[in-house]
Amino acid sequence: MGIAPLDKCTVTGAILRADGTPLNNATVVFIVSGREHDGDVVVLPAPVKVAVGLSGNISARLWPNARGLAGTNYTATVYVTVGDQVTTYATWTLVVPDAPTANLADISDLVPADSVDDATAQVILARAARDEAREARDDAQEARDETQSLRDEVMPLAAPVAAVAAIIDDVTAVAGALPAPDSPDLSVEPTKLALRGNVEANFVARTPKRRFKTVPLMLADTATAYADVGEGDEFEAAGYRYRVAASDAADNHVQMAGGVKLYVLKSEGCWRAEAFGVVTGNYLTDAPGDKIDSAAALQAALDVLKFGDTLVLPAGTIYTRDITIPYGKVNLTIQGDGFFTAPTVIQFLDGATQGFRLGQEAYNFRHIRFRGVGDVEGAALFTSIRTDNRVDMDWQFFDCCFEATRHVAKMRGRGLVLDNCLFGVLVYDDAFILDYPDPADVIQEPSGYLGSLAGGFRGFTIRNSRIHGFYQHLFRVTGNNAVNARGFTIVGNQCDSYARVIKGYGNDVVFTGNNWYCGWNSDDACLFDLISGKGITITGNTISNSSTTRQTGDNPLVRATKGLTGLTIDGNTFVRRDVPLLVADLSAEATGRIENINIRGNVYDDCFVTAPCLVKLKGATGSLIYSVHIDETICGTPANWLAVDGDIKWRGSSVKVRMVSSGAKQHNIAGSQMRDNEPQFGAYLATGANLDVFVGYPPKIVQIYKNDGTFVGAKVANGLSAQPSTITLTATGFTASGAAVTSGAVYYWRAE
Repeated sequence: MGIAPLDKCTVTGAILRADGTPLNNATVVFIVSGREHDGDVVVLPAPVKVAVGLSGNISARLWPNARGLAGTNYTATVYVTVGDQVTTYATWTLVVPDAPTANLADISDLVPADSVDDATAQVILARAARDEAREARDDAQEARDETQSLRDEVMPLAAPVAAVAAIIDDVTAVAGALPAPDSPDLSVEPTKLALRGNVEANFVARTPKRRFKTVPLMLADTATAYADVGEGDEFEAAGYRYRVAASDAADNHVQMAGGVKLYVLKSEGCWRAEAFGVVTGNYLTDAPGDKIDSAAALQAALDVLKFGDTLVLPAGTIYTRDITIPYGKVNLTIQGDGFFTAPTVIQFLDGATQGFRLGQEAYNFRHIRFRGVGDVEGAALFTSIRTDNRVDMDWQFFDCCFEATRHVAKMRGRGLVLDNCLFGVLVYDDAFILDYPDPADVIQEPSGYLGSLAGGFRGFTIRNSRIHGFYQHLFRVTGNNAVNARGFTIVGNQCDSYARVIKGYGNDVVFTGNNWYCGWNSDDACLFDLISGKGITITGNTISNSSTTRQTGDNPLVRATKGLTGLTIDGNTFVRRDVPLLVADLSAEATGRIENINIRGNVYDDCFVTAPCLVKLKGATGSLIYSVHIDETICGTPANWLAVDGDIKWRGSSVKVRMVSSGAKQHNIAGSQMRDNEPQFGAYLATGANLDVFVGYPPKIVQIYKNDGTFVGAKVANGLSAQPSTITLTATGFTASGAAVTSGAVYYWRAE
């Protein structure tokens, strides 16, 4: 049989410098001054180390030495680490009370209670043992009364009477053997007993006075009043423990129907939602009238949580309205208890549109299925309610499921992690809305802080998850100042629905190792539908369409309308896709830029049957394309298919597309060596078929040589040279036909 854990007191407070600023990189070490006793348990001194938060706050779980017998105190020492240097601040003392919580400032520099001698300690322990024996006798009497009642009920049944009587006689014999109420005279010096009277009171208080079968029965009890109980008495309901609060207490956790106020006690180091009155049902079978709203009880449980606390939700379905986790609740964990059995489900009731209303950063949700209110405009499972105009926030979800909702979350700020989660059926709209505050309203942090306007909107990760029955984008990044959003990591996911990835702005994006099966044939099925983007890597994915719903049209993997800098599409496998990889149309942007584009080493399986091209880049007169590099091999393309479609100059670029299909046009500017105004040149070998050559900009001259090297003629832009009618210059290259396509002829083009 194990030893029950000792009760602890949660001590909270702030550690600040003299000027009011928090101590960063600080640790506080608490240690009791000597050996102590908790009842008949010996408590040995051991250091408790607690890190100081960024705002200077600390929270420590300490054994309450005030109920010890040796008159000890705690010492607290602050250590600050900067690099390899550790600074030690002055030590101070404190006495931790026998209470659930305490404030550091209130208990510092208190004088510990006097110690008692061993004889007095033995008296105290003996009295405690006597009281526990009385409680055991009372319990036995209660059992005897219940058994007597049972016998009265079953006596009319003749057959089992003898057996029941025998059982009752056994119980009566056991109860009669317990100690009588009277006990030996254990009196000692009254003064010392008075000094330690609180110790005896604590022993008595830790013994449950009343027990209830369920928590709802306890809370509905009207028979118990303050005339029957006293402050510090304990109750028990369904295995959960409670301590009676003062009648005028304002910080009680729950209240019985008869008016008795109670504090819920932690169970195995965490809070249990059922202890606050949360009840569960089954959303698959419950009729509307059977859905008990647990919002008030769940809110009461959340209000109790402090820094770093954990709230465990029971298995089954919890029905609730919108719930608020107010500002100041930091680094909380809310987890379901039914991960390996029946799942824990949060089912929001009709009228709930904001779900969990989160007021600060650092929330961890685990093993919970969240269900919304269906296709209700604007509804979300999680909604930020920050009002301090800061942009830092961290929401983390592990082994969770989201379903039947318009949006999963509306965030203001940074820091999202989804690991091993499921987007279930009926997620009707873009999952995560990154709604940033207006720049004028943001509190500017010192340079380099994550809370700053330019640096705060970062860190959005979805990994190892399944995306099923989901029709829109994972991220909508189009709100105020959304151009600053960055740091998207989508890795190792399985998609078997209609999901797209980002709509709006995307910077520092990694999309890798995903198996993305696209079931639609839609005109709005672009995975990355960007206004602009920077630093996007799409590598090592399998992106496919079914054989009956091939993706077609001018509807690419990536689209940009204002600019694109730094795009790599490398080492992916594309299956049954008849759409371009990239379309960037900057026709409406006078000074738009497309630069540092790399597309190489991808595998195309049954692709481009009806596709217009591999890459399409359009721009206004002032738009520029820099450093576009394409190196691909493509099979099965139709005749006259365009690998690259563009109408503006490409600078410092190279395109090499090897195509197997007969009659496919040649498209490459490999070897052009163009940088700014340096000459460009290239050569092509005629195959005997009409040729449409893409260069990427207008050539100045095209010269034709026979296969024996004899010069045939030239087409020159200014019209000064011989111009065969079979050569036509275009804005992005030239065409050749007729006699100019004799097999083995060489076309040498040059631009100056």
